[in-house]
Amino acid sequence: MNAYNYFIILISIIILIYSIFKHSSQEILVEKGGEIITTSKFTFTKKTIPPILISIILFILGLTFRFASSQNYLLVYNSITGSYYLYKGGINFNVPFINEVSIYDGKIKVFPNSQKPFTIWSSSADGIQIGLDLRIWYSIDTSNIINLHKLLGNSNYSQIIESETKSITKIELSKYQAAEIWTTAKKEFSENIRNALNEKFRNYGIYINSVSIEEVKATPEFLKTIEEISISKQKAEKLKYEIQSEELEAQKRKIQAQSKAQEIEIIAKALSQNPKYIDYLYVDKLSDKVQVIISDKPNFINLEKK
Repeated sequence: MNAYNYFIILISIIILIYSIFKHSSQEILVEKGGEIITTSKFTFTKKTIPPILISIILFILGLTFRFASSQNYLLVYNSITGSYYLYKGGINFNVPFINEVSIYDGKIKVFPNSQKPFTIWSSSADGIQIGLDLRIWYSIDTSNIINLHKLLGNSNYSQIIESETKSITKIELSKYQAAEIWTTAKKEFSENIRNALNEKFRNYGIYINSVSIEEVKATPEFLKTIEEISISKQKAEKLKYEIQSEELEAQKRKIQAQSKAQEIEIIAKALSQNPKYIDYLYVDKLSDKVQVIISDKPNFINLEKK
């Protein structure tokens, strides 16, 4: 039974007790030790019948009806036929002492449900001790609730999830170098754990939605190694950048030289066709402030066509 059922049963009991004290209690005078005293006597009256009937009806409703939200599933087991019936949310009628009703929550849950994740320590492929802070999001496989009920029941699945996660994580960790878990393979590693857990829980009816590695822990010696690797990578990247810059500069100088050679070739060709072209080049290079040129020739520039 869930909170709704207990609430209805509690209300029925309160009504019953209240009606008995309200309508069945009658004060009478009795003689005791030579004195007349007032006492209460319980008597059954007509006014007691309606509250008692209401209490009985509410009590039966509390036993026979099950209430569940739209995200929950009602699994009904008939002890006579041995059959299971699955319903999604709503209200379900239950025959007391014949039907057993279990309510399964279809929402995604997290393990552990505390703020602190659980840590698994194990050795990597290169023998380094690595600690992983894990957090797992899981839900029930709604298509396999009956099998889940038979194997594990409607209970907290934290114990089996923790046990299998530890076993699988240690196996998967032994396939990776410690530096890979710390740097590039973190996402791939967590996905491998999720897939392995889903394969393990397939018959149980538990689905692993996500596995998160919140922190990777290691010994001080390994942390120093990681730092050295990081520094080496930074130096390698810097050297690579410098080499690329030098190659680009060399390529730039090569292009400039080729351009200059082509320019000289064009000028040489023009001079061979018209020697006076050298005078034009001379004038072209003069400053804009030069207005007069002294020459022994009547025409300083005389470009003749050949």
